[in-house]
Amino acid sequence: MPANDLFRRATDRFVKARLGKQSLDVGADRIARTAHSALKLLDEVRQKTGLPIPMAWEPNYTERVAAIEVYPAATLIAHGIPDTGYKKKEKVAERKVILGSLEHALQLPEDRAAMELSADALDAAVCVLAGFDFLHGEAYTPEDSELAKHEGWIWVRARPRVSTAR
Repeated sequence: MPANDLFRRATDRFVKARLGKQSLDVGADRIARTAHSALKLLDEVRQKTGLPIPMAWEPNYTERVAAIEVYPAATLIAHGIPDTGYKKKEKVAERKVILGSLEHALQLPEDRAAMELSADALDAAVCVLAGFDFLHGEAYTPEDSELAKHEGWIWVRARPRVSTAR
């Protein structure tokens, strides 16, 4: 096993094999800070709502509210949408192109200024699309569910959409 595989989860290797997109190492500074911030935010939502918010492992989860792990770039690739070149603040035109493609897969608000001006806001919309794919049973499922429950799993669309109308 190559040395860098020691820092990759099964889901990271799976996404790379299926979509050709390599996520950052789990120990990488940027992804570690982002993951820590996401877990902190999720805990704050739990505290404010009084809801447990467990991780969902199947579309028909029994909890009222649940969370899943997603990877916006992988979701874009799975939908045939460009996944690079839009992160920098000045890349408004690139975000507009992505939004133009997203409108065929997701109902977007009329006012898209926040998503045009911020890659983070655009990524949030892509995360909604990943959630939609998960809830409709269109995401890849883990090959080893016990390992996935230990390491985490990136839910990304597996099957082509039959209809793009929403």
